[in-house]
Order: sequence, then C-alpha cells, then structure tokens
Amino acid sequence: MSEGEDSYRLLAELLVQHLVANYERPGDAGVQAGRSWAGSQGRRQHRRQGAQGSITAPVGQDSAITAVVRMLGDIGFAPELSADGTAIYMHRCPFRGLAQSHPDVVCGAHLGMIQGALAELGSPVSATRLLPLVEADLCVTNLARPASGHDRVRQSIPT
Repeated sequence: MSEGEDSYRLLAELLVQHLVANYERPGDAGVQAGRSWAGSQGRRQHRRQGAQGSITAPVGQDSAITAVVRMLGDIGFAPELSADGTAIYMHRCPFRGLAQSHPDVVCGAHLGMIQGALAELGSPVSATRLLPLVEADLCVTNLARPASGHDRVRQSIPT
C-alpha cells in the first residue's frame, strides 16, 4: 500500500472514530455526510458540464439509476443493477476493512451517497437501505420505485 493510501485510510479512520465518539447515532451522521457529499458532487458536476450535456433534474428513473450505478463504479464499488431494477449489488467496497469494524457509519455514508445522488437528480426512486457484507464481497442497496408511471429496467446496466 502506498504512503498516500495509508494517509487516506488514517483520515477515514479518524473521521469514523470522531462520529462514533461524538454522535448519539453515528450511523445517521454517516448517512447525512453521504447525502451532503452527493449534493456537492452533483452541483460540481452540473457546473463542470455547463449548459451543453448537463443533466437537468428531474430525470427518469432509469437515467437516475444509471447515473448512480456509474458513480458507484467510478468510486470502485463494482456495482451491478439487479435484473428487476430494485437493487444495486456492490461487489467491492473500497472501505471494506473500516466497514467491517463500523458498518453503521461507513455503510450509512454509502447509503447517504446513493440517496443524495438520486435526490440531486430529482428522481422518484429512493434507496431505502443498504445491507452490508451479505457475502464476503457483496453489499446490497435496496431501491424503491413508485408504483406507477415508471420506466422499468429489465436487465443489468454495464458499468
């Protein structure tokens, strides 16, 4: 592991320990941090793209989910959308070690990132929960879609 990776790991551990020590509900603080990050990332992406090619909210369900799956792939989660479009399978966690010791905070932050990204896009889809480490290399985020008027995904979206 490189010196830079060690520094980021130390910073991540420090921030998680701070939330655990100073918040009554550190998992909720993690979710809020993730939502905040997604909101600021979305605003930066929108400004960077300018008028041409920018995503304007609200977007359709499939477009929003595709954007979130792409974001997760860019971060390193190796995501895959379920065939019925109601779950995102994350086959790799960039923070696995820390997630094993503090899943409420780390996985809460990841859930918040997904929730925040969907909200930033104005999507009616919501991420309802994240199931951490259901298998050695698998976390699952459940998605809720409105009961009617949705453009259903019928197959996995490549990342």
